[in-house]
Amino acid sequence: MTTRRRQDKELRGYYQRMEVRAGGALPRVELRAQPHAEHPWVYRRMLGGPYEELEPGALVEAYARDGRFVGRGFYNKKSEIALRLLTGDAHEKIGAAFFQRRIAEAVRLR
Repeated sequence: MTTRRRQDKELRGYYQRMEVRAGGALPRVELRAQPHAEHPWVYRRMLGGPYEELEPGALVEAYARDGRFVGRGFYNKKSEIALRLLTGDAHEKIGAAFFQRRIAEAVRLR
């Protein structure tokens, strides 16, 4: 059974890896169809091509056909919902602070 301390340690490592990826160049995916306004899901058929080199759960940047930034999110080639957008802000980094802020906001809204 996993202890709380071990879970916290694993999460810290995960967030650190995410921050390193977000600080550098992220893989880029292109959309061939315009996503629905303010909806965080992008279906596989809406993407420009198969991105076989990306691992499930990879953090990516999504761009429209015209080169406009759409958002950052998690990519999963095995899912019909291939991209789950986390943010549409090009300047917002994805890391521990991002998730802590989002969770705190969700708790506040309840």
